[in-house]
Amino acid sequence: MSHWNGCRTFPRSPPRGTCSRIISLRLHRLSKVTPCIHSDSSSLCQTIYHSTRGIATSTLPFSAPQIRDEDLVLVRSLVDRFPSKNHTDYNNVDPGFANEGPEDIAYAQIEETSTDGLIKQFPIPFQKLLEALQNGDTRRLIIYLRKITKKKEEQKQLLDFLDTLPRTTITELFRSIDPLDVVSKYADPTSSVRISLSAYSMLDLGHYVDHHGIRRVYIQLLHCMLVIMTQMRTLRKPLLIGEYTSLLRCAGAASDTEGAKWIWREMERNHTTEWRQSHAYAEFMAARFLTRPFYVGFDKSKHAVIPRDLHRSRLKLRRELRDKLDRLRYHTRRKSLNFGLNKDVDYAEDLKRIMRKSRPQTRVYWKTRSATNTINEHMLCTAIIAFARAGVLRYVANRILDDFFGIRIKKWSYPGVVISNETGNIEARRFIIQPTPRLIDAVVQAFCSNAEIATALQVVNHISHRHKLPISHHIWQDVLEWAYVHSSKPISTGWKTAGMPSKIPDKSTIELIWAAMEKNGIERLFAQYLIFVRTLIMRKAFSRVTEHMRPLVVAYDKVCQEYEEAVFEYVRMIRDGVHVSEATHQYERLRIKKANCWLDISTTCRQFLMEVRSFSIANTLTTVEVPGFIEEFRTFIPNPAEYRTSTGYVSLFDPAKEFAKVKRARRYWIYITVRTKAKGWGFERTTGKITTLMSRRSLTGHLPVSRLGVEHLLTSLIRAKPFLTSGFEEAEKKESTTKEENSNDEDDFF
Repeated sequence: MSHWNGCRTFPRSPPRGTCSRIISLRLHRLSKVTPCIHSDSSSLCQTIYHSTRGIATSTLPFSAPQIRDEDLVLVRSLVDRFPSKNHTDYNNVDPGFANEGPEDIAYAQIEETSTDGLIKQFPIPFQKLLEALQNGDTRRLIIYLRKITKKKEEQKQLLDFLDTLPRTTITELFRSIDPLDVVSKYADPTSSVRISLSAYSMLDLGHYVDHHGIRRVYIQLLHCMLVIMTQMRTLRKPLLIGEYTSLLRCAGAASDTEGAKWIWREMERNHTTEWRQSHAYAEFMAARFLTRPFYVGFDKSKHAVIPRDLHRSRLKLRRELRDKLDRLRYHTRRKSLNFGLNKDVDYAEDLKRIMRKSRPQTRVYWKTRSATNTINEHMLCTAIIAFARAGVLRYVANRILDDFFGIRIKKWSYPGVVISNETGNIEARRFIIQPTPRLIDAVVQAFCSNAEIATALQVVNHISHRHKLPISHHIWQDVLEWAYVHSSKPISTGWKTAGMPSKIPDKSTIELIWAAMEKNGIERLFAQYLIFVRTLIMRKAFSRVTEHMRPLVVAYDKVCQEYEEAVFEYVRMIRDGVHVSEATHQYERLRIKKANCWLDISTTCRQFLMEVRSFSIANTLTTVEVPGFIEEFRTFIPNPAEYRTSTGYVSLFDPAKEFAKVKRARRYWIYITVRTKAKGWGFERTTGKITTLMSRRSLTGHLPVSRLGVEHLLTSLIRAKPFLTSGFEEAEKKESTTKEENSNDEDDFF
């Protein structure tokens, strides 16, 4: 590199197509090791780099040359590496430089060496981050991303690190942490698993979800990426539209609606709103109104519309009905911890309530219509679900389904659920956008969340027959779950209290859907059998419970077999001293799945024993069927097993069976809005209690394999010290620094 009149220049032109960022980095690095060269020639046409104009050509004078020792070292290194053009081995050169000469190849390799040298100046977590990004290891990428962003004293190093990285690497970083397409598949062991309040308590899942029921990995990921976005703004490097999309998905996965709005307004502050298209608006609507089941933790009760949500928006309830619904909400909220609440306020406000304030869906929808040139199915389906969060189904039917998809609903209420090929209640009209399975999914989510199960089935049936679209397995699963949610307490109690019993699916609805699945050849899996068995218990059909419980046990045994294979693979990986994130993720995923399946079956058995009633001594239900049920499913029966007979209660305690211990019990304060005759609306401070149990089936602890052993991993799910297998305590003292224990570092678990 040379200096002419204070300007830094190259002694030769860089390779054609070289990024301007690489040229600037090259100038910055070589300025420390190359001298100023002056010449006495009058003029020379030389290529230089300018920060605003880019590559330009200028004529500059220079004086006599003055070469120092550093220049000779650089020239000798080039000569030693490429002594002659004829001796260059082009077969071992990167394909991108195959058509370039030895000088260009040397220049590119020096650039790569210089970049590696600068990266190695940073601490190990930064180097490990780039290594994980290069290898596509999402799990380790998140681990080291948390390390470099959680300490304030490392913010200066992070700023320099981001300034050193090429812009394409930063884009790849944002793409690699996409929660929907990447993290949920390769780094989140609780993906596609609904974590209920009972699972949070009995399985000790506080390490995976917080007290709001939100996955911790996405909360931490959102925090890390917001730190990086702030540093990029400090460097005056605006984010691209794809990077904003990843941030919006992070906010949606963390159920942070305020964070989604803040990220959306950040585009306005950076003057990048011209990049917004229909896809960006659809992602914002999905994160703002939590339209994806993934954003609400696959918990349908969080966004199910209840009668109290419709007051003063779709209908008006009488004063006495509102008071009854408020009391129902008060007693339900006391037992629900903070699940489903807005975490941005200090009192108990349901997360779905903020989606009904000042008609936000209408504002966003019409802003999207006016700002984008194209309206696609993705944006419209997202808008359908967003409007349904506030119970605005008439608007969905008239302004979206009718105008764009040619579906006109002539009749809304039907006498029960009818599943047939007749679609006389739906009128087919000319459509602008061709419907796809995405529309079927949006219709099911929108109408079923508002307890319009019959209408949803009619519309889905119409779309399927008119456009020759198959009804997939997950559509039947969603309809079955929604029918169960609205027919069970406390949601069904709310519909009865509001005087709208027609919203409650009757007793035969789930059986009709079950028969339709069998008729269409849909395979029934664990989740479908679980809902059907619990429906039989609600209907007091105890004689049919046992036969439908057996497929649940078969599915659980299959999960146990997969878990054993994952344990052997995981232990072999640890003892070999290597880290394979796929094996660790598979082990953790099946560990949680096995525990959750066992809890579902155990809870179903407890419900069966609690609902059993007999008013006659001669009834074989309590004398024959219940003891046989306990004997067949004794692995899942609670200890002690209690049920009611015609003359009293029976309690069966098994001393050989493990009894769950209380790990901790704590009380928490919560402020709930109530209305009294004397003071009107106000806050009432009430207490709740959450108890965490610990047993061999809970997911407590992450002790290394060397302190547990394969036998413990196969027979127990807990990895805490009080539940170690006998004999490993002594082995631990003798082999405290084994290879397996040393390999169990931050790469093992989050």
